[in-house]
Amino acid sequence: MLTEGAEALSPVGRQRFEPAEGARPGDRGFIWLNYRPQRSGRFGVTLSLFNGNDQSNTPLGSVTVTVLAEEPEFTLTSEEPLGFSPRALLAATSSHAGQKRQALCSYTASAVNLCADGACTPIQNQGQCGSCWAHAGAGVFENTIRRADWVTRDISEQHILSCDSTVPYCDGTVYFGDGLAPFDDGAVYEQDFPYSAGAYNLPDGGHGPQTACSGGPFEHHEFIDSRNQDIWVDPSCVKARLEAGQFLMTFADASEWSTQTGQYQGGVRVGNGVAFANHVVVIVGYDDTQGVWILRNSWGTGWGETEDGIPGGGGYMRLAYETDAVANDIAYITYTPNESVKSSVIQAPQSN
Repeated sequence: MLTEGAEALSPVGRQRFEPAEGARPGDRGFIWLNYRPQRSGRFGVTLSLFNGNDQSNTPLGSVTVTVLAEEPEFTLTSEEPLGFSPRALLAATSSHAGQKRQALCSYTASAVNLCADGACTPIQNQGQCGSCWAHAGAGVFENTIRRADWVTRDISEQHILSCDSTVPYCDGTVYFGDGLAPFDDGAVYEQDFPYSAGAYNLPDGGHGPQTACSGGPFEHHEFIDSRNQDIWVDPSCVKARLEAGQFLMTFADASEWSTQTGQYQGGVRVGNGVAFANHVVVIVGYDDTQGVWILRNSWGTGWGETEDGIPGGGGYMRLAYETDAVANDIAYITYTPNESVKSSVIQAPQSN
C-alpha cells in the first residue's frame, strides 16, 4: 500500500499478481498496483508491504520511487528489493486498468457450500505468525482428501513453514500459492510436526527462512497430481471449480476483518471495492442469491460465523462479490482419490 505520497495518487482497480515468464506454479512473479495521478508533475511516493496479522503495523519492507505523472496515465516501476529474500518486484501502473479477465466458464448451481453441515476439517488458528498461506494450503489439501477419500487428515502447517526454505517464515509470502508447493513431495501429518508458530523461528529470535526441518526426516503420505493458478480469473470460473468440488486459495484484503473496535462475527460483509491483499483464505462456496463468497479463515473459531452462516464465531465468512480482493486470483490442486482407503470407509462424511 502507499504510505507516503498517497494524496497524489488514486487507486484504480485491484492488485494483481502476474507470474514471471516461464514460471511454474508456486514460483514468484510480479505484483501490479494500479493508480491514477491526481496532479501532473514529478513527485516521490513510498510503497510498503505489510503483514495483515501484525498488530504493530510495521512494514516488512518499503521502496521509494519517483513518479513522473502526465495526464491521463503514468507508469511507475521499481526494481528495488523489499527487504526479504527472494527479491520481489513491486510495480505500479495505470496501463493495466480495465484489463480483460479470463474467458467465461459454465456452471449451473446457484449456490455451493463444500463445508456445509460440518463437512470440512476443523478451523485452525495461526496465532501471531504470518502463516495464513500455510494454513490455507493445508486447508485446501486436507479437505480435498476428506472429500475424495472420505477420511480426515490433519496436515502439518509447521512443516510447510519450516521446511519450505524459500519462504520468509512468519513474515508471510509474496505468492499465496506457496502453501501448496510442499505437497509435490507429499503431505506430512500434524502429529509428526505440530504447529508452534514462533517456536521454530530463527535462533536469534528474528524472522526468516528456517534452514533446517526440526525433527525430520518426516514420513510423507498423500501426494497431489498437480498445483495450478488462475490469474485475473472470471468469477464464473471460480464458481465452476467450486461446483466441481475444488477448494480454492485466494488473496484477500483482511484489513477490516478484525480491528481494535471489533471483529467480524457473522452476516454478509460488504468489503472494499478497491482493495490490496494482505491475507490468504480458502474459498469453499458461493451463493448467487445473496451475492457472496463463502470463505474459510485461519483465525480460530472465535472469529466469524459457522460454515452454515450462524453468527457468533466459527471461522467462516460470507463476503460480497467484487470486494476485499477475493477471487481475482486463485490457486488449487488436483488429486486422485485413493480407492483402497475409500473402500475401507464404512460411511462417507456428509458433503454437498
